Amino acid sequence: MTPSPAPILNVVPGTIFHMDNIVALRGINSSTSDLIATDPPFNTGRNREAVGGKYPDQWWWVEEKHGPWLEQIRDLNRAVAEVIEAAMHAHTKDLGAFLCFLSERLIECHRILKDTGSIYLHCDPTASHYIKAVMDAIFGAKNFRNEIVWKWTVRGFKGSQFLPRSYNTNTDSVLFYTKTSDASFHADRVLEPYSPEYIEKAFKLEDDKGRYYLDVAYNRQSASPRPNLCYEYRNFSPPYNSGWKISREWMEELDRSGEIVVQNGKLCRKIRPKAGRIRNNLWDDINEAKGKERTGYPDQKPVALYERIVAASSNPGDLVLDPFCGCGTTLVEARNLDRRFIGIDRNDDAKEMILCNLAGMKKAEVAENRKKTQHSDPGWIDRLLAKQDALFKTDPPERTDDLEEEATPGLATIHRHKERPIFDPATMKRMLYEQFGPRCWGCDFHAPAGERGIKYLELDHITPKADGGSNHLTNRALLCGPCNRDKSDTLTLGALRRQIYGSRKKANQHPIDLKTVAAWTRQQELEAQQERNRNEAPLFAN
Repeated sequence: MTPSPAPILNVVPGTIFHMDNIVALRGINSSTSDLIATDPPFNTGRNREAVGGKYPDQWWWVEEKHGPWLEQIRDLNRAVAEVIEAAMHAHTKDLGAFLCFLSERLIECHRILKDTGSIYLHCDPTASHYIKAVMDAIFGAKNFRNEIVWKWTVRGFKGSQFLPRSYNTNTDSVLFYTKTSDASFHADRVLEPYSPEYIEKAFKLEDDKGRYYLDVAYNRQSASPRPNLCYEYRNFSPPYNSGWKISREWMEELDRSGEIVVQNGKLCRKIRPKAGRIRNNLWDDINEAKGKERTGYPDQKPVALYERIVAASSNPGDLVLDPFCGCGTTLVEARNLDRRFIGIDRNDDAKEMILCNLAGMKKAEVAENRKKTQHSDPGWIDRLLAKQDALFKTDPPERTDDLEEEATPGLATIHRHKERPIFDPATMKRMLYEQFGPRCWGCDFHAPAGERGIKYLELDHITPKADGGSNHLTNRALLCGPCNRDKSDTLTLGALRRQIYGSRKKANQHPIDLKTVAAWTRQQELEAQQERNRNEAPLFAN
């Protein structure tokens, strides 16, 4: 039987794609990446603020977008569909939208990985347990290796007039999967160093070569005889049929170097401390990125974290892929460790941030060069690109292998980028007034009836725009003037209620139930969107 030809990489290593990563992932040939290490959005429900603007991390279930995709994926990977549906029942439909987004990309990552490849996916407690179930469905539960717990800070809760209702969260998870049992892994490259205190306590003896302890050279009694290890040495024979711990050749080599001694009538060998112990899955020795390492990118991860990942699960010359490469931490560490890399990111400032990180530029230098881009020297970033042996592309790659392999459906794109709200503010205000009555959603003050009440109440946001709240009907509330001023752009409506009523329990007894509001407003927007779709050019395509 003729062996299958080796997969051919159809992307130049060092390429950074500026686009939605699903577009680029679908264009990369199968079985070409040795390692995927990435830090996707966390589904926090907020927009993250950074030097380059806002980075959205909010997801909404849209039936005509996610429903058909889930039905199609059911035929190809039923487990993925069932995991997402279970999450929608246990949590919310909006979490289902996030899992659809992530699953579509993880399916492509599985296709792109070599059989010897690994994937590390960074996540936080917001959805990590659901993401693990998705990865079990895609990569196989048997290929799960570890949930690495990264303790990123020792900070506690900020001072507050309210006592906390939960323990402080200061860890993230990194889910580690392999594609098969043949995956490359080198635990000896990332050993945990022994502390001086441990070495002094465990290795109490010392000679001119350093510290050591003595261990008898024979095995303990065993039900399994080992004839190959049963031999006489220096007039000693092992007391049990399990023999010596090492072969004769190794015993002779250690003896010549003075590592075999007789102690209390027994043949013993000197055991010296190694470089360190095999690392466990709690990583509490790497702090969050700060100081000079910071680039201004939100949720930037420290270089030491991805240095460890790249070193343990790849070899020099291997290809490392990061489909959510952000400011390029994974790419920098791949290059530092003599690996090739491919990065993908859709943010507008990705080109600048990644290339500055590759060049080792500090935050102040990046800020200064940003001014040049806007004023006197707009070509500086292209000159930097040429020096870094990197490519920046805005057109996707084209596959050259079997395009029919593992064909999967793509999520439709329904909403235009930064789509305008369906209803204008005056219409939204009147809709909410007519549906929920003339009352303040904060303090429950009853406004006058009719037009006077509509004029008295003010239209505000449930989640402030500063925290990523949208201008759509699903994020709108009616407040009296004093509540609107108290809420300002810093409090959510829920926080305002807790501040007014003094406890979460009393705040939750407010007559305007926000879950009921959300269900009603979402239905209004969906019906209006469907009407808009009928009257305009289609807003989605497969």
